Amino acid sequence: MAKHNLYTYVPKKNTLKTDGLYGPIGDTEENLARRYGYRAGSTDKLDILNWLESTAPGRSRAISVLTEPIPEDVPENMRAFRNSSVQVTLPPYTELLDAGVIERPIYRSNIRGPGLIPAKRISYRKLRWKKPNNTPLVFKGIRHYMLPTVDGHIPPVYLLAVAMMGKDDGMQKDASMSAEEKKLRRMARPFYPESGRRSWEHVNQVKRNAEMMTQGLEHRPLTLQEKAAIYFHDCAIRERGTGKQHGYYGREKALPLLLSTGFFTDKQLKEIGQAILEHDTLNATGRKFSNHTGEVLASGDANPPDLPWLLNKFYTWQLTNNPDKETWPADIYETAVEEFGNKSTEKFPAYYNKFHGDRIQKLRDKIDSMSQDEMWDVVQKYRRKHHLEEMDNRLGLPPMFQPA
Repeated sequence: MAKHNLYTYVPKKNTLKTDGLYGPIGDTEENLARRYGYRAGSTDKLDILNWLESTAPGRSRAISVLTEPIPEDVPENMRAFRNSSVQVTLPPYTELLDAGVIERPIYRSNIRGPGLIPAKRISYRKLRWKKPNNTPLVFKGIRHYMLPTVDGHIPPVYLLAVAMMGKDDGMQKDASMSAEEKKLRRMARPFYPESGRRSWEHVNQVKRNAEMMTQGLEHRPLTLQEKAAIYFHDCAIRERGTGKQHGYYGREKALPLLLSTGFFTDKQLKEIGQAILEHDTLNATGRKFSNHTGEVLASGDANPPDLPWLLNKFYTWQLTNNPDKETWPADIYETAVEEFGNKSTEKFPAYYNKFHGDRIQKLRDKIDSMSQDEMWDVVQKYRRKHHLEEMDNRLGLPPMFQPA
């Protein structure tokens, strides 16, 4: 390992060879929302980039780097991140600086200090990898730097090495993944498409979310039973006619396969089946789950507390269940206040609540402060931004229900 090289990690599906490394400014709105939405208070790309710049000038163009590769002997959430990524080796920051590719690095001076500030130099002291980290921020507490790029990216010519940290399906190479888990992944993988909302990458993301939650709440990795529920939870989503009932059909499809492995008792199989069934209907809201595995799966599968996404979810329910279109704005408002306002009796699963913390309370406060018209306006803007008005057109909805 060259003494002054730097290391960063990117998803396995990438454009490194053609485009190089991009900072947040070159990422998709969906990815930015997942990474920063709950901190920025918005899922809009421009809002998130503006928030990043408000924390440190240049952060929206910056690449986060470490001074040494992530080893195998690290906490579970960090190992999961490592094994689902591609490791990229960069030259010393001084070379990138002299080449005019980056500006001076940024770093967090200390947790309770002045926050992100320009770094006079980069320290190469050995990192403390086993420092406890009970948050969804993988590198919190681990010394790392941000390299603000001059034009938003680091060209491919400056990438010294690119190393796959696992196979293309996200399977780990190290001994931390048991033979049983590898078999479960091989069995589940064919049910998922390469890309899209319910792709194999989505399954891996659910697993990463759930691992960070169990680590944060109980300081433990996921059990094989929980992993089985995660790997098979959307296995029926591609079948025509399953739709809203894909949890039911997924259970029917998964249980015979899981039984054939001999890995689980009858009780465990029943709990896995209930978890798959309920994740589709209960999700992260407070209806009581039948078992612990269901809470873990639904919490990992749930979106972060985000107002536009949530209100659009209520709209979609109206779209498919309520023929009286005139009542939709009022019904969405009442549902939001009843289920997510401060007077709501709904409770979140323990892992979801722990993972998102005060962001849930901020969402409740925001809902209580809004009028019906304001909520309807949020729904319209969300559908217009994500081009969902095309669905309204296909369904022949009158103009008043189509985002302008």
